[in-house]
Amino acid sequence: MTPQRLIVLVRVLAVLVLASFPVVVALPRSGDRVTVAATAVVAMLLAGSLGLAVRGGAARVPAAVVTAAGGLAVAGAEAYLLNLPSDGADIPLAGVGILFLGLLALLVGVLTVARPRVR
Repeated sequence: MTPQRLIVLVRVLAVLVLASFPVVVALPRSGDRVTVAATAVVAMLLAGSLGLAVRGGAARVPAAVVTAAGGLAVAGAEAYLLNLPSDGADIPLAGVGILFLGLLALLVGVLTVARPRVR
């Protein structure tokens, strides 16, 4: 796979992780488990493809680490928030904070992951 295609794959997977957050919020609690599991699978695929991109020289290491950590943080925070009781009790700010920091890290990482082309 060419470096450009790897970066495109990484960006598509990151968009899928980002798009899963509104889906999890919109679905009833019964459908959340499938979406959270899908987010976790996509986040692991994202981390694996970032590893391939770094190994092939297509991605910067720090940006790849931030992107992978952001994707896994989003998946973990979604799973954590899903397992909270649904009685309307207050939501721990730590879970929400990790979720939004993960979203931010994922967004920043995916925008800076590609190595600049040398001419």
